Amino acid sequence: MTPTDSPQPPVIDAGQFSTNDWLPSLEDACLEWGCFQLINHGIEQHLLNSIVNQMQHFFALSGAEKRAVERTRSNAWGFYDRELTKNFRDWKEIFDLGPAAETGPMAGSAPQWPVGQDDFREVVEQAFLALEKVASNVLRGIGENLGMDEAYRERNFHQ
Repeated sequence: MTPTDSPQPPVIDAGQFSTNDWLPSLEDACLEWGCFQLINHGIEQHLLNSIVNQMQHFFALSGAEKRAVERTRSNAWGFYDRELTKNFRDWKEIFDLGPAAETGPMAGSAPQWPVGQDDFREVVEQAFLALEKVASNVLRGIGENLGMDEAYRERNFHQ
């Protein structure tokens, strides 16, 4: 199905991750749409609600509190509000998160957490782990569709 056939993006069922039955649908979604909706991913609704709540709370903090965990040239993880698109400042704020890295292209990056926001850290870490599992499966599927060697994926994407 192409974007002109339907106004809705394709739906991929993560419940099929244990088989390769979903790979043709994934390939079509990537080729024809460049995106898809993922259902049955296994992430509990409670965790999804909690991450939305914690993000709303974080972005409601004062500018000074958010900038205390601002990302830098040497640390890519943290708050940022000055991204540019075509040389114009975006109207958004972000909180980037990833694993601590001692080597490689992200060397020096480590998660930063706002002071006194223990619930924020706990929920964000839980969501990160849950989403990382789902993302790894999607990446595996994309890699298989591209004919990417599994050892290459493991070496370069830490799966």
